[in-house]
Amino acid sequence: MGKPSIFSSDYDRKMKARKKRRTVIILVLIAAGLVFITRATFLNWLQKNAVKEDGKDKGSSGYVAGKNSTGEVQGSKSPVTDNKDQKDQGNSTGEPAEVSEKAIDISTPDGIKYILIYSEENGNKTIKRVMNQDNSQVFFNISPSGVKVVFLNAAQDMYVADANGTVSDITKKQYTTSSKSVIDKNSYLKRKPEFLWHGTPKFISDNAVAYITQMPWFNSTRYVYKVDLTTLVHARINPIQGQNVSFDVMDPKGLTVNMDGVLKYIVSDGSVVQ
Repeated sequence: MGKPSIFSSDYDRKMKARKKRRTVIILVLIAAGLVFITRATFLNWLQKNAVKEDGKDKGSSGYVAGKNSTGEVQGSKSPVTDNKDQKDQGNSTGEPAEVSEKAIDISTPDGIKYILIYSEENGNKTIKRVMNQDNSQVFFNISPSGVKVVFLNAAQDMYVADANGTVSDITKKQYTTSSKSVIDKNSYLKRKPEFLWHGTPKFISDNAVAYITQMPWFNSTRYVYKVDLTTLVHARINPIQGQNVSFDVMDPKGLTVNMDGVLKYIVSDGSVVQ
């Protein structure tokens, strides 16, 4: 719309309306620019920080979000490649080159595919993380030796994989009450999706994993169980319980547990120390 004539009877009204339209257009353009910049900044951050570290346990535990829109593996600090020359020769400064990361596809027994990221040096493989092939988050924790990883998906299914890509299902699929009633995990979570069946599993040794749960009483109180990776037996770790229970770093004493503000430690055999 052109500028109104100065001789028009409603010149002032038209000029005010014209200024309002111009102000609205400018604000819309500014908002669109801010949205574009914010989105670009967020995507850049997401690609650099796809692995969200869990507490202070840096590098061995966290959540990972899968692949980005280009199909590249997120959270990788170095290219996922097998560059032997780079690994052997080092860089121009004479310092050893960063060991490259490799990726292999793994599948759980129910056919769901994941990506296992590991590094290899002198024939020794060290697991870095596990990611889902879609964009859903996966929680993972690496064993003290670096040759195993436990991971938990959104359905609260729990698995352990080794550095060669072998996957074992360690999910507690049912809970049997003292009265011999059987509570099926999947059926129960369909009715109560907020229930914590398996939470933030972490290794207490290369052969045992601890996890947080609302079993055995199925109320708001949280407890800690461990699963023996040899026998696949799940057992409650006493006396840990509370409304707020979380795992922290692996301390020389054992796996740190914060129980309503009180710190205790789970040692490799599943016992609890102060």
